[in-house]
Amino acid sequence: MNEIEFLVSRSKDIEPDDPSMHDLEVCGMCFHRSLMRDVARDMLTTDDTTNAVIRWSEEVQRRWQAGKFYQLWQAERTAGRDPEATFAERGWEP
Repeated sequence: MNEIEFLVSRSKDIEPDDPSMHDLEVCGMCFHRSLMRDVARDMLTTDDTTNAVIRWSEEVQRRWQAGKFYQLWQAERTAGRDPEATFAERGWEP
């Protein structure tokens, strides 16, 4: 699989109307999957595919760490609390 084929496969991974897709506001896993799809689609609009897989991975990680699920999880761990319990209280899924 070459760089372009990889991005194309990631860009088609999951669509919002997919029955396995949960609400992106409450499901961390679905939010992450949508990030992977969106980053691939964004990258396909550029002409630069050099090191696309590495750049895709780094951008997905950057966006994930900037997101509310990662931020809350890290804050709870840093404070010595159980992040899973906090997620459950909010009705979120990790």
